[in-house]
Amino acid sequence: MPYEKKSKSELLLEQLDTLPQFCSGFLLNRASEREISTRLSYARDLNIFFKYITSNNKHFKNKQPIDLEGSDLDFITIDEIDRFLQLFLESHAPSTAARMRASLSAIFNYVSNTLRQINNNPMTGVTKVKIENKDYVIYLDRDEQEALINTIKYGTGLTSNQLKHADKKSCRDLAIIFMFLDTGLRLSELQSLDIGDIDLDRCCATGVRRKGNEYREVYFSDEEAGYLKEYLEQRKANIKFSALPSDPLFINPQGSRISVRGIELMLDKYVAAALPGRNDITVHKLRSSFAMSFYSSEKDILALQERMNHKSLNTTNIYAKAAENVSKKTRNWREKK
Repeated sequence: MPYEKKSKSELLLEQLDTLPQFCSGFLLNRASEREISTRLSYARDLNIFFKYITSNNKHFKNKQPIDLEGSDLDFITIDEIDRFLQLFLESHAPSTAARMRASLSAIFNYVSNTLRQINNNPMTGVTKVKIENKDYVIYLDRDEQEALINTIKYGTGLTSNQLKHADKKSCRDLAIIFMFLDTGLRLSELQSLDIGDIDLDRCCATGVRRKGNEYREVYFSDEEAGYLKEYLEQRKANIKFSALPSDPLFINPQGSRISVRGIELMLDKYVAAALPGRNDITVHKLRSSFAMSFYSSEKDILALQERMNHKSLNTTNIYAKAAENVSKKTRNWREKK
């Protein structure tokens, strides 16, 4: 029987099986607006921490992490958390340690502010993890993007076996990959689109569920509209599958919504053929490629912030508001020289 890769939701539930009960309330309900991959990272971090704390804190003698209650966190001190993070930092990168600290802050804030089961939140006094600012971004330049697109269009570099199936998938694959490069959509945002979400007359995807549970319109270029039109015409001509507004926009050969993993594997195939040696390119790096190309063309950081749907930039609400209506005006940015 072939091995079936577990979904991130299944992996999250496995992590919750060994965590305290209050973690389930946080990761399944309170943090439900966060991406599943983010919640899975939280769960893995919390499992590491609670295994450490039950082994090293005398108050939790003979207790397993799953036995802990929210009120038990009152017995965890600032010094203990600092010591744990210092040990963690010795075998992990600063960015990973910073993420661990963020995971701990999230659960302690939940138990303190939402459940109100502890009197003092020790995370307010825990030392911050210092991270050096990176002055580089992993991305594809315009020439590399063109090479990638040409491989999808013409099969350049694909194996003979891959070429046998290329005609059936190239329209779909081109529409997917170019949309990432053209709009900066996140993987989950693109993968969840339905046919009814695409308005070719206005060149936009309507009601895109963006990070933070906001629904926004995302504009794409005339070139992407052309790829989508060709794909949808091919899709509708295939009587094997329906093409109703409520049907998934991008489907696999079986007619089901293409999975996140399916998109990742598809990109890996084309990158290997078009750009040998660029094994650092993931779907998220296509988003970075969009950001670098867009800013080089537009020189407008506020427009980029709006297009990327960034919430964590150190900008004020007034700047974000000033950029709200930029998307439509800049939808054909790729055509500028």
